[in-house]
Amino acid sequence: MAFTVGGFLLINACKSPEDRTSDDMMNDTAAMHDNTSTAPADTMTAMTGAQPDTASVAPVATSGNTSIKKGTKGKASVSLSGVDNSKEKMQMDKNGVYVRAEVMPSFPGGQDALEKYVEDNLQYPQQALDNGTEGRVLIEFDVDEKGKVYHSVIVSDKIGDGLEEEALKVVKGMPAWTPGQMKGKNVKTKFTLPISYQIY
Repeated sequence: MAFTVGGFLLINACKSPEDRTSDDMMNDTAAMHDNTSTAPADTMTAMTGAQPDTASVAPVATSGNTSIKKGTKGKASVSLSGVDNSKEKMQMDKNGVYVRAEVMPSFPGGQDALEKYVEDNLQYPQQALDNGTEGRVLIEFDVDEKGKVYHSVIVSDKIGDGLEEEALKVVKGMPAWTPGQMKGKNVKTKFTLPISYQIY
């Protein structure tokens, strides 16, 4: 055993200073690789001067709104009680559409059917869920004499995160409504539909 150690010392002593430095660096690197699988992050930082890799850690969503509401599910509902056009005059606009009619247009099956249609067909945008975005979107559209829904536009302030686009998509896909009427005759009529988004 003494001969082996002595032989190692003799071989190492015969190496040039550059060779010994290179070997020492290789040994240190190998030791470091052996320890990285079990070394805690602060030890790794001390040994290498580098911060541990955090790329695999999921980022935390942030927003300028500190009262952001987080949830895993969202729902949309319709409430016509908040829309009052009773003060509007029963007259046509320049496109021949009544802002208010004697008999306003109605969704086939009534209010309950309208709520179910929106609930069944509207998908709460994932981006809005991630950002905690909720609120109310007002969509104004026209219903022609045959009940067809057309000219859908957003008339509320923009909320964003896809809420307006999803509401428009649902409205444009609606089946024919029962048309509005004036003096027993079907007429083109405007209708405002509020869709409220809520995260829970």
